[in-house]
Amino acid sequence: MSQILSTSYITQLIDNYKYNEQVKQVNPITVRKSKYSNLSLTWNSLKTKLSSFSTVLSDMKSTSSSSLFNTKKATLSSSDFFTASAEKTASINNYEMRVLQLAKNDLLVSDTMVSGTSVTTLAGNHTFSVSSGNYSANVDVELTASETNSSIMTKIASAINNSKATINSSTFDANSTFTGAGQFKIVIGDTQNSEDVVTSTISYDYQNKTYSEIMEDLVSQLSLINGVQAEKVIDGSNVGIKITGKNSAKYISMQAANDTGGLLSNLNIDAEKVIGASGLATSAIFSPSTGSSKISFSAKNSGYDNRLVLSDVTGSALSSIGLSSVILANRTIAADDNTAGYKYSAESSTNNELNSKMVFNGINIQRNSNSFSDLITGVTFNLKAVMDEEDQSVSMNITNDVDTVKTKIESFIKSFNESYSFIRANQTAGANTTRGVFTGDSTANSLKSKLQSAVLQSVTGLSAGNVTRLADIGVTFDPETGLSMSDTAKLTEQINKDPDQVAELFNSNNGIAQTLYSTLETYLGPDGTISRLTDSLDNNANYLKDRIDGINKRIDKGAEVLRSKYEALQMQLATLMTSYNNMSSMFGSY
Repeated sequence: MSQILSTSYITQLIDNYKYNEQVKQVNPITVRKSKYSNLSLTWNSLKTKLSSFSTVLSDMKSTSSSSLFNTKKATLSSSDFFTASAEKTASINNYEMRVLQLAKNDLLVSDTMVSGTSVTTLAGNHTFSVSSGNYSANVDVELTASETNSSIMTKIASAINNSKATINSSTFDANSTFTGAGQFKIVIGDTQNSEDVVTSTISYDYQNKTYSEIMEDLVSQLSLINGVQAEKVIDGSNVGIKITGKNSAKYISMQAANDTGGLLSNLNIDAEKVIGASGLATSAIFSPSTGSSKISFSAKNSGYDNRLVLSDVTGSALSSIGLSSVILANRTIAADDNTAGYKYSAESSTNNELNSKMVFNGINIQRNSNSFSDLITGVTFNLKAVMDEEDQSVSMNITNDVDTVKTKIESFIKSFNESYSFIRANQTAGANTTRGVFTGDSTANSLKSKLQSAVLQSVTGLSAGNVTRLADIGVTFDPETGLSMSDTAKLTEQINKDPDQVAELFNSNNGIAQTLYSTLETYLGPDGTISRLTDSLDNNANYLKDRIDGINKRIDKGAEVLRSKYEALQMQLATLMTSYNNMSSMFGSY
């Protein structure tokens, strides 16, 4: 009796009630919800596999010159002297080449001078120019009356290495005004890559604006452009603007002719491809012997077209270190351990030590660089070493890249099988005889049939005699396992024999890749069959979840009502038991 009156007894009754109600009401709905959730999860897993397959198909269905079936490779008889890589646009052919000279960066050195010798006669500002290729930059150096040979070289080297592209306006009375409206362009480009050019437009509309306000507005707009920094220059009561490039390899153009409102002309700015000297050359100081100093100037880019041309503009900073106008202008004096001059000869575009030189198919060829891609369409060369006379010329064969095509077809097979096998696996009963998730699913069965049909059918619309089936290139299909590469030799033979036929098998209008890609498009995407299906399944699962939550709440509420009733009955029983015990005590005493 004491057990009936315990709290645990009521809890046990309530738990039994809740369990029985959940078995009757919740469990059947939970089974249905799990079915929807599992089916949605399985479709999403298949969608991931199909998306990967679609990416493979996208490459294989391409008919452009960049099609993977146009992949080429360069094979060399020796890679000791140069390497070559072929792109898809390269033509199949055979070539022969010898490397006679490697390209070099132009090098200029000063006289070897006693480091500590005082130089007192060069105090003042000096300007010299540095030119390379189509670009030129002026460099300013300020010298004092207490310089030494070493300190002069240090200042020259520092001025070159820290030089940036700089554009300065004239200065104007800060309170004077300008009126004009228009826009101009600022162009930032790479000296070695004509395609790397960024053009930004600056717009203005000034009505009696002071030059102080104008400079502030221009600084504000120019500061938003990546690659330059702008600052307002204050010179007493006058103001101006200074624009500096951040990247030494980039030039800056701000041409007055492109200004629709005349502001640049007013500011005396008209700059075309201005670059800092650090984008053209580097400079370094070294000591050939103890107590001596020598400075070198090296072109940033190799080749005759990028040879260095230096000259004093004002002052004599360069001539003070042995770089006279005769040496700089004529290149007739070669550098040695003590004397200033150029390290490499550069008499002409054909007679120089700066270009790379080759004999290509019997023709003498020169380039500015050791790496170039303009000799044969679609082929990039990288020169490594000069050949001796006894070295055999290197043969180069441009052929179809069979391995790449085979790898891509193997990727196609693998990706197809991942999707196909996934569908089959989920249509088959498991080890515990449970039905597969896709068993009886008409959408999954239809997709599997379409995949199978696409790889088994003969491709129509091809020329007579062409391969029309995957089996023709050694790829076979098994309904149990999917595709397999059953005859690699047949595929290799067909690619070498006629790669266009292999390509058309996949990328023609009715080709296998085209057909499969079009099929998958209807299943993938935000509005595709799978998305619509999983949305419906998820909605059903969420609806059933809400039903389960509602039923559980009702069961919990019913359980609490029962608990209250049980507790009331328990109280009544306890009262009766107390009365019974009291009466037993009374009658027991007689």
